[in-house]
Amino acid sequence: MDSYTLRKLLEEKAHELGFLEFGVAKADALDEEAQRLREYLDLGYHAAMEWMTRNVRRRTDPREVVPGAQSVIMVSYNYYTGRAPEDNSKAKISNYAWGDDYHEVVTPKVRDLETYLHEITDSDVHSLSYVDTGPIMEKAWAARAGIGWIGKHTNLIHREHGSWFFLGAIIADHYCPV
Repeated sequence: MDSYTLRKLLEEKAHELGFLEFGVAKADALDEEAQRLREYLDLGYHAAMEWMTRNVRRRTDPREVVPGAQSVIMVSYNYYTGRAPEDNSKAKISNYAWGDDYHEVVTPKVRDLETYLHEITDSDVHSLSYVDTGPIMEKAWAARAGIGWIGKHTNLIHREHGSWFFLGAIIADHYCPV
């Protein structure tokens, strides 16, 4: 199968699984983002979040996560409910927290897409998938994959969907065109 057919089949499957957007980025190092991350950490802006100081190289270079990585496949999953809580006298919580744990909802869908990638390729693909659980910068990869852009508030924004979505990532050593 040629790589453009692979991309088309993956995108179709992503939409079938309920993802809003699908994109692919070349698995190169995030040099600019790595520099900004180091500056952020050097200034101590991470406060007590010591985990941010670990694995900086892995966070900014997918080839450190999956040796030989060629593609970072990104998907977005809508969490906007379009409604406010019934009882406004209670504490207000973020819209994304109104439903089930997003890890339990989105992760199986990303893994289904990853499994599909393995099924439709003719080669032995090595990959890892994440939904806010691994050492990668999902928003930066989603921007590179064309899903949106990162605003001044550091959220990823899509022209039609705003910023009301979760991100899933698959790092693969198989080429998928961007």
